[in-house]
Amino acid sequence: MDCSAADAAGRGAGAGFEHRIVVRAREIDKAVGLTAALAHVRGAARFAVLGIFVLAAAAGAAAVQAAMAADRDGMVNVYVLLIAVLGIETAALILWCVFAIAAPSSSHGVPGRLVAELTRRLVLLTRDSASSVSAARAATAVLSGSVPGRWAFAVLTHAAWAVFLSTAVATMLFLLSTRSYFFVWETTILSADVYVRLTRILAAAPEIVGFAAPGPADVTASQWLGQGEARDIARDAWSGLLLGSVVLYGLLPRVALLGLSALLYRRARRRFRLDVARPGYAKLAARLMPRAQELGFIDSGDGVHPQEPSSRGTPLGCRLQGNPKGPVAVLGLETVDGRRLPAIGRLQILDLGRVSDGDAFRSAVAALRRADPAPRLLIVVCSLVSTPDRGMSAYLDTLLAAVEMPLGLVLTAGQKLRERSTRDDVQLRLADWRALAHRAGIARERVLEVDLDCVTDASLAKLAAFAGETVHGEPGSQRLTKAFALIVAAAARWPEAPGASVRTELHRSIACLYRSEDPRGTGIVETPPDSPDLADAVRAAALLSLVLDAQGHDEMAITRMIDDAIAGETPELCRKDQISDWLDRVHGRYRDAERRETRR
Repeated sequence: MDCSAADAAGRGAGAGFEHRIVVRAREIDKAVGLTAALAHVRGAARFAVLGIFVLAAAAGAAAVQAAMAADRDGMVNVYVLLIAVLGIETAALILWCVFAIAAPSSSHGVPGRLVAELTRRLVLLTRDSASSVSAARAATAVLSGSVPGRWAFAVLTHAAWAVFLSTAVATMLFLLSTRSYFFVWETTILSADVYVRLTRILAAAPEIVGFAAPGPADVTASQWLGQGEARDIARDAWSGLLLGSVVLYGLLPRVALLGLSALLYRRARRRFRLDVARPGYAKLAARLMPRAQELGFIDSGDGVHPQEPSSRGTPLGCRLQGNPKGPVAVLGLETVDGRRLPAIGRLQILDLGRVSDGDAFRSAVAALRRADPAPRLLIVVCSLVSTPDRGMSAYLDTLLAAVEMPLGLVLTAGQKLRERSTRDDVQLRLADWRALAHRAGIARERVLEVDLDCVTDASLAKLAAFAGETVHGEPGSQRLTKAFALIVAAAARWPEAPGASVRTELHRSIACLYRSEDPRGTGIVETPPDSPDLADAVRAAALLSLVLDAQGHDEMAITRMIDDAIAGETPELCRKDQISDWLDRVHGRYRDAERRETRR
């Protein structure tokens, strides 16, 4: 329904996307009277529930009367009676449990489905108006496709079966109190021992709670052979077994599941939220939260820094509230290698995986909404190698509309970007990503540049502060000096073309200097290219040391510091003294660059 006034009311309501949808719906209701139509649907549902309960009560009484119809001098077959009362009910209970575990969306139960269909028909019969039909369809859709609806149907199902069994017990008590019955069992192919064992198994639970039950001799003596008169054997005991079996094996499980379903229904109802990731709501997002129409998308790397936001309220990345005691949810959007967030102290991480298409994105959003407790922060990890285009902007818009928690954007893979780009290209790409975050409504302080391929104590502390935690690492002022000393010592042992294994061992030793815990998490430590000469191996190890030492700075600062330290110098590095002198010059230029960045 396209209603300009309702859309305007929704946009003016502020708060989250879900709240704006509700405000818009209330405005539409003023025009079409859906509240009255929904009240009519609720009235029809009450009549439907009452009808199902009356039908269940009649069925329970009829089943007992049919099984206890004494057409042979008051003889009643015990097992025929039990099967008539408990057979279909027990089969239905088993099927419900199977579907509740294996296919929860299909576990509505026959009584629940009957109530939904009967409600729809009653609405059409009593008030065939467009608003009533729409209200009936909407109520059925919500109940059929939501967690509260599933548990509401479960309550109806177990309540109907409880009425069936309660009426059966009451009818059985009435007939046993007003008529005289002889209880027998019959068989053609089974032996008496089988029925003795079966009866004793059935009697185990009733005897525990005080119901009478026949003994083995009574069971054997109660066999009907098809002739003669039925014997008056243990009638009280057989009556106790019948009543106890129906109560304990039928009525009690249904009452327990009824109570459990009612509790889960109340819990699901309190936690129910609109699934704003559905396509229908996505169309409304453009009208109720028109960020993209007002500010546009990034389609080119023009590198223009975003202007300050206009006065339209708090940025969306800051205004959403999460559960302060919940974990930190992490979602990777089109990251190149899907590297995971490292462990941050005792912080709980809810890993939503890496998203590369629409289906995976919708699954991640659904998992995020199901999280219990709700996360306190959603961290979206994006690779700087990826282009911040319309698709990425649409992902962020949908996330901001779908969740109710703070959102932070982590930009990673800075070193990979530097390896394939110039300094100007790096600056443009960083500006484009920050412009996209600004357009999506994410505040500048909620955007963090940290390379998850090069995690060090410094970058880990920066990431921890971003997530609201504190991680203390070892002081690192002398780590670069130690790293360069390792390079000099290793180069003195290397041949002219050191192998990959010894170069990887050096890289790992350097990484250990910058990560006090779990140095394996430093992803840049990998097998270097095959067969470089000694100079190439030294320069690669020096570059790794500089990249790790610079972590904790912004990516543009890291780029300037490394460029100034290397200074485009390609000296001859064949002897230990040449390597040592070059590393000393690099170290000095790097510290000068670091001081300049500190003063910025």
